[in-house]
Amino acid sequence: MHPDDRDPSSDPPSLPSAQVKERRESSVTIQAGRADLIPRLAPLWMALQKHHASIAPQIERVRAFRTPEESWSVRRRQYEQWLQHGDAQALTAEQDGQAVGYAVVRIVPSGPTLQTEDRIGELVSLSVLPSSRDLGVGSRLMEEVHRWLADMGVTTLTTSVLTNNTNAFRFYKRLGMVELSVELVGTVPHRP
Repeated sequence: MHPDDRDPSSDPPSLPSAQVKERRESSVTIQAGRADLIPRLAPLWMALQKHHASIAPQIERVRAFRTPEESWSVRRRQYEQWLQHGDAQALTAEQDGQAVGYAVVRIVPSGPTLQTEDRIGELVSLSVLPSSRDLGVGSRLMEEVHRWLADMGVTTLTTSVLTNNTNAFRFYKRLGMVELSVELVGTVPHRP
């Protein structure tokens, strides 16, 4: 049936947006796993890759973004490698049986710059489908990331954010994170 052909009187009464968000958020469940969750992550990663390409067009002056499919092929291999050990965790946020977000976190050796423990957490990926953003899905995933790291005895978490991703910066700053460094990308000049 075409949307214009439906009877509007048969529509359920609309709820204020805050009630809709609350209802949708409450139905999200978080599932933890390792490599077993990788097949569910493909569409979420590809949505993230498309989002990154759309908000960072300046990168195209230096290097083109991989297609979502090419990017997933690379990231999938990384996830397979990382998630086969006990020092990495995958989390999916599911709603009505569908994955609407995910996070992958791993424990890595600390670097020389900050006074931290020997091992720190690295949030490798956090992705929430556009239709599920602003509903608390990312916050729920981060609660579980923090819980897992604390259980592993890790007290420091790092992540990377594209410079144009202002929403992600705001999100992580609300979680108490601060900027540490900026990664630059360029091409190596050809030598004659």
